[in-house]
Amino acid sequence: MAPCRSKPSLSNSLPGEVGPGVPRSRPLTRMLGLLALAAGLLSGCASPVGEPSPTDARTGAYGSSGPSGPTAAPSASSVPAAPPAAAVVLSWSPVDGATGLLYARDAATKGQVLHWLRLDLQDPTLALRLTPPRDRGRPLDQFEGATQALAAVNASFFTSRFEPRGWTLSAGEAWTSILAADDSPWLHCDTRQHCDMQLTPPVPAPPPGGLAVAGTPWLIRDGSPRQASDDNSCNFCKVRHPRTAIGLDASRRFLTVVVVEGRQPGAVGMTLAELAQHLRSQGVAQALNLDGGGSTALLLQGRLVTGRPFNEPGLRPLANALMVSRAAGAAAPRHGKDGSASGADLSSRTERPPSSASASTSASEPSARGSVPPRPLLLNLQMSASTPPQP
Repeated sequence: MAPCRSKPSLSNSLPGEVGPGVPRSRPLTRMLGLLALAAGLLSGCASPVGEPSPTDARTGAYGSSGPSGPTAAPSASSVPAAPPAAAVVLSWSPVDGATGLLYARDAATKGQVLHWLRLDLQDPTLALRLTPPRDRGRPLDQFEGATQALAAVNASFFTSRFEPRGWTLSAGEAWTSILAADDSPWLHCDTRQHCDMQLTPPVPAPPPGGLAVAGTPWLIRDGSPRQASDDNSCNFCKVRHPRTAIGLDASRRFLTVVVVEGRQPGAVGMTLAELAQHLRSQGVAQALNLDGGGSTALLLQGRLVTGRPFNEPGLRPLANALMVSRAAGAAAPRHGKDGSASGADLSSRTERPPSSASASTSASEPSARGSVPPRPLLLNLQMSASTPPQP
């Protein structure tokens, strides 16, 4: 619990109490004053002064907008942070028989549903890419190649014009009109899929070529995960939301993506400190936070495997997405007599993404195929990595 800005003073805050320049009152007035003091001490410090409560959190522009403006977050999202995560033994399965891309779904902890991807960057049969600028403004399932890819996941924070936050490269093509580049940690992978991360602002521009995607803030630096104390002044960070994050192990051979469901019955989301602890428990040594909230979504073999937030049932238009596909010339696995390939079991939680025509939207929400109406940015363009946008 955060300290109150001020506490009632016995000498001068309560009417009728004895203090400098304050006359003595009758016993009844004193009793009422003491009752008021007790009520203030019991209820006046429930939330930090000057910060909105979770139910005041707004979902808006910059990759974080809900279909109906201000929305109430589930009460479960404001519960105290959980203790550091113990390592969960995940049940990994190859995606469509690709042994270099493993998937695991983790619902071992009550109220938490996590989806994990682990990519072997040295597997020559698999290719990682970031969708190009020409595709911006599409829901995840409508990006070119998304339904054919082995996996697709949301990536950059963005404005209402789908301008990404931080340095961004797609197959060597630099995105223009980027925001807060110096303050946004990034992942860069060259054309040979040798990947590196810059996590401490101010960050330099990434090397040319390959892909780069940025986010905010850092989650793990050199094996040290983010702590709750790092987020004392960041409401976005310390309230539970749906999350998407990416990281590398110490050898930089394995790229890990985790997607956390939230704002749903049975899935409350995570704080950034909780997310960092879970990533570290799975061997991740460097990690950063990508766009989350209503943007959070994961497709496996063209199927949506993540549940949607209660306030945003349809897939949200995004600036870009990360995809893992078979490399050019790589052979697909042989299929069995029933036409299926060995791989991740998606039957327990798999659904087709809602079509853009049937998705619930409002007048302020961009349609999947139509024009994008302007929305006010809820972002201070000079903000630091410690104050990211609300999801």
